Amino acid sequence: MIDDPHDMQSLDTMEEAVHFDLVAKRGSCIEASSLVDWKEQLRRILKPILTDFVESRPSVLVYEPGCGEASFFEMTKVHDVDYIGSDVSLQSLLKALKTSRGANRMRLLVRADANRQLLADDKADLVFCHAALHHLKILAALHAIARSIKRGSLLVISEPDALNPIAAIGRIIVRRGCYHTKGEKALLPTYVQQCCTMLGFKLIYQTRCASLSGPLSYFLGLLSVKEWRLMKLVSDLCSYLDVLLSRLNLWGYYFVQIYERVI
Repeated sequence: MIDDPHDMQSLDTMEEAVHFDLVAKRGSCIEASSLVDWKEQLRRILKPILTDFVESRPSVLVYEPGCGEASFFEMTKVHDVDYIGSDVSLQSLLKALKTSRGANRMRLLVRADANRQLLADDKADLVFCHAALHHLKILAALHAIARSIKRGSLLVISEPDALNPIAAIGRIIVRRGCYHTKGEKALLPTYVQQCCTMLGFKLIYQTRCASLSGPLSYFLGLLSVKEWRLMKLVSDLCSYLDVLLSRLNLWGYYFVQIYERVI
C-alpha cells in the first residue's frame, strides 16, 4: 500500500467550499491578466490525442472531477461528447456553463466533492483531470475514478510538476491564502504513476510542458502586468527553452500522463 503524502480531508464544511470559490475567482483573475498563454502548449499536446480517441468511438462519456471552468473543453476544443463535470466551487461551475456551451451532446455539471465517487461503476469512457488532483486526497480520488471508468478507457492527468524549481519558489513566496487551497501541493509524476499502476492503470504516454512560460505567466498575473515592451521577445525565448526542457524531460510547469484502464 502506498502512503499518501498529499493527504487532504474531504470537504465537509460550507466554509471550505466558500474558500474554494475565492481561490477559483483569484486564479481566474491571475490567468486573465497574464500576457503569456502557456496553456497553448498543453492544448497542442492534448487535442490531437483526445480528438483521435473520441473519433474512434461511436459515443464517449467524459467525466471531469474537479472540472473548474470545464477544462476539458478549454484544453481540447473537442465537443462531440457526453460530458459530466463536478466541482465544489460554484464560481467555477457558473463559468463552466459558458465554457461547455458548445457541447453537442449531454452536458451535466454537479457541485460535488471529487474525493468521492460520483458516477456508477464502469460508466466513463474518458476521465480528464486537469489541475485537480493536487487539491485532493489523491488515493481516494483515483480510487473513485478507477471504479467509474470502463476497462480499455483513458485517464488523462495534467498536474503541476513538483520538480519545477521556479514554480516551487513561487509557491514558497505565495503561500496558500487566497491563491492556494488548504493542503495543496504540486505532484511528483512518479508518485502519481505509482498510484495509478496500483489501481489497474497502464501508462501509455507521458510528457512535460511550459517549464518556464508557465511560472512566468503566473508571476506576471500576480503582479497584474498588462503591458511589457519586451514581452514578445521573452515569451518567444521561454517557448524555445520550454521545448528544449521538454525534450530533456527534466521538469515542466505541468506534466501530462495518459493511462489506459487495463484491470
